[in-house]
Amino acid sequence: MKRFVLVVAVIAAASGCSKKELPSVDTAPPPAVDTDASAGMADTTVTAVATTGTKEAEVAAKLAAYSAPRLDGTPYVVGEQKGKALLLNVWATWCAPCRYEIPELKAMQAELGPKGLEVVGISVDEKPDNERAVREFVAEKSIEYPIVLDPEGKILLLLESSTVPTTVLLDKSGTVVWYSVGIVQSNDPALTEALGKALAQ
Repeated sequence: MKRFVLVVAVIAAASGCSKKELPSVDTAPPPAVDTDASAGMADTTVTAVATTGTKEAEVAAKLAAYSAPRLDGTPYVVGEQKGKALLLNVWATWCAPCRYEIPELKAMQAELGPKGLEVVGISVDEKPDNERAVREFVAEKSIEYPIVLDPEGKILLLLESSTVPTTVLLDKSGTVVWYSVGIVQSNDPALTEALGKALAQ
């Protein structure tokens, strides 16, 4: 039974969470794996690609019009964030891989924010308790980058994904330059290259 649980934990960590997956608690750093699947975490694999072409242009156009409320109720409109490269990270408080990547995202914002990067956390926690859960999580993790609420998961439809975390990088012109399903890792070569190009504009 323990071996079965271990395999399930490895698969979940590598692939992310489906939007309907049951809640889980924070994870331990890889490669350590607890045999309790609700607390374990395995080594992770990020599925990420540099993106170019017609499909990405269509997605970028839709993202420019995307709007969702911040925690203070004011609208966050992607297309209005002029002069910034945007790392849009779709997540949920109940998703263990999402929780695991928060320190990476905070570090990226701290390091690259002054150079023009804005990390944006898009929560797809569902109503009725989504706002309370997100506020508590943001306070617990001391998250300072913008957090917006999308309980209907509109962003996942735009990105044609059913998995969290899903992350997309837009350069300063709004072009999609990188896309990931799975945990964001700052040492990922494809992400590092895409960030360099996005911030060089």
